Amino acid sequence: MKPSIVWVVYGEKATDACKRSRDSVSLWNTLPQQVVTGDIGAVSNKIASRHSKTTLLKRIKTDRALYLDADTLVRQTIDVGFEMLADGWDVVMVPSSNQGDDLMWHIGEQERRVTLGEMGYQPLQLQCGVMFIARNERTMAFWDVWHEEWMRWYDEDQAAFLRALKRVPLKIWLLGYPWNGGAVIEHRFGACRES
Repeated sequence: MKPSIVWVVYGEKATDACKRSRDSVSLWNTLPQQVVTGDIGAVSNKIASRHSKTTLLKRIKTDRALYLDADTLVRQTIDVGFEMLADGWDVVMVPSSNQGDDLMWHIGEQERRVTLGEMGYQPLQLQCGVMFIARNERTMAFWDVWHEEWMRWYDEDQAAFLRALKRVPLKIWLLGYPWNGGAVIEHRFGACRES
């Protein structure tokens, strides 16, 4: 089965941005595309988006997928991420440029403090806006735990991702920054956020 490319879209800004993202992907490949959206009874588009992202593997049918935030634009071929999945990696993603003193700068203070305490060390922050995903037993278990961890604060998803990763380790291949905010995949961070 062919891999797919998936977006989670809630709100007018995200809908407009996703159309541009889908158009940019279509310039480079003909893979099936899926947009996850719909009323889930959330109080805001942000919460609906995070809820759908952390339950994403229940909503896709393909064995391999590329998740893209709606505010991304694909500027080159993206086949290498799927090749890494075929080599046995569970997730292929990019570390955040925010490390050290900037680690989890956008996470609420209590969640940040609790996350660092539960980790027991200062982790490498990972970007969750561009992820190649192999749908297998490990990733299915991980996504369930990621959703549990996200529900502790119902806010951002990156700290919850790290806590889930401690509970359910995955084989993660790290790509360089051009893959999330650079020449391969441009990421206009926060461009879809509703005010």
